[in-house]
Amino acid sequence: MLLRLGMIEAEQLSAALQEQERTGQSRSLGSILIARGWISDDELAQCIEDQCIEIVARVISTQQGIFVYTRGVQVPRRTEIVPLNADRILLEATRRTDELSTLLSLLPPSAAPIAISNRIDELADSLTDIEVLVAATLQSGAGSLAELTEHLAMDELTLWRTVISMRERGLLVASEESPMDTRTLPPRNVQSSPREEEMTPFDPERL
Repeated sequence: MLLRLGMIEAEQLSAALQEQERTGQSRSLGSILIARGWISDDELAQCIEDQCIEIVARVISTQQGIFVYTRGVQVPRRTEIVPLNADRILLEATRRTDELSTLLSLLPPSAAPIAISNRIDELADSLTDIEVLVAATLQSGAGSLAELTEHLAMDELTLWRTVISMRERGLLVASEESPMDTRTLPPRNVQSSPREEEMTPFDPERL
């Protein structure tokens, strides 16, 4: 999310993740980035708000799912309370629902075969870091949008935008023939048993 909003560079994210790994996950990614002076408290709050907007937009656009609410859940002591504008989040999430619908209409079916085209070599210098990662994952064996989603630890919207952009530039070729057309990709773990998953408060420290 911070990369998409243009607040940090890929090299800064990599360095912060390495520092977080060295400290045994005891420090949040956000606190590391703030300590290094790469983002401000306000920028972190903006990022969290944007995450909330996308979560609400996904809920609005999801056609089916099971949502479990648990009473009496206590907020973890390490949780930092970030004041957010609920009205703005709902309004922006409603607007972004239209964007989600547009993205889904432009995506190939999730199980349709995807391959790298011959143009990848001539345009290699123009690829972004994320596009290089998508291309490398396809070369290593992933063959569909569903498999890309499974193999890449990446925000799904970022992946969707990347795949659409690469298709429009002729870098990816997708076959529309699929035994099961699943254009509407549900969020991961939407369906769950009340015994297996509880709804817990949003914890910005996990960022």
